[in-house]
Amino acid sequence: MKLCALLTRVVIGLALICSVTAFAQQDYPSRPIRVVVPYSPGGNTDLIARHVMKELAVRLGQPVVIENRPGANSIIGTDTVAKAPADGYTLGIVIGAYTINTALYRKLPYGPDDLTPVTQLTQSVLVLETALPDVVSFADLVRAANDAAAPLTYATSGAGSFAHLQSEQVARVTGMKHVLHVPYKGTADALKDVMSGRIGFTIESFSTLVSLIQTGKVKALAVTSRERSPMLPDVPTLKELGYPELVYYSWNGVVVPAGTPPAIIERLSKELSAVLKEPVLRTKLIPFGVETVGSTPAEFASFITQERKVQGNLIRQLGLTME
Repeated sequence: MKLCALLTRVVIGLALICSVTAFAQQDYPSRPIRVVVPYSPGGNTDLIARHVMKELAVRLGQPVVIENRPGANSIIGTDTVAKAPADGYTLGIVIGAYTINTALYRKLPYGPDDLTPVTQLTQSVLVLETALPDVVSFADLVRAANDAAAPLTYATSGAGSFAHLQSEQVARVTGMKHVLHVPYKGTADALKDVMSGRIGFTIESFSTLVSLIQTGKVKALAVTSRERSPMLPDVPTLKELGYPELVYYSWNGVVVPAGTPPAIIERLSKELSAVLKEPVLRTKLIPFGVETVGSTPAEFASFITQERKVQGNLIRQLGLTME
């Protein structure tokens, strides 16, 4: 009888826990939500997050607060999310660095299974540009990389960055035989040397380069999108120049700590997808070369898996590692 009584109490206890958990999920959210952006305020990732999360707060009826945690190629901010309570009140923004870091670093403070995908927010066209006076087309740039006595230099915001990997991929696929990577601590310094002609070229997001292109300080030679960008209708895609494998975008999305209740993940995905479909938001982002996506958790998980595979293969080909 004592055993039966004990089992009865255990069953009742589990039922109470389940009912409380279910009620908490139905009541979600009941307090402010934190969104960790692993980059500094004012950058492209931060601005997109703020636009989207402002609208998400309206739909959820709770404040959504941005917390910037920059450093270590996004590792600091991402680790903050991975170690947060799995209750739906901490979200994280991830970009291409999230998939790159898995293969690039020998040891990370978190693993691939410590975070759960919610949705891909956006994708952004990248632009290959230069300020070299004798280069007016992408073909000219390839010739410059092969005919000059010294290697053609290209700038990025750091070794192992998305721009670094894609620049190397462009060089390999298009037959640029003599290129030299010059890593910088930030995009601003890199662009200064590109504009002066000290650096041959760079690949960056349209939003970063738009004012420089419009004022003629740099020349856009090609874009990495499937179709020509409406913001740069006269600039060819690498695909139409004969390189269909060079179609890629910078991207960002939302993740949560592993163990977050599926009902909360579905709610967040649904609400974010609705936000991303709003014409007003899309209109705000178009001038920055940004397209909204709004994928399901399963679709975003599949996308991340594929990105890890692609970037990991490229990192191994280049022989890159970071401590």
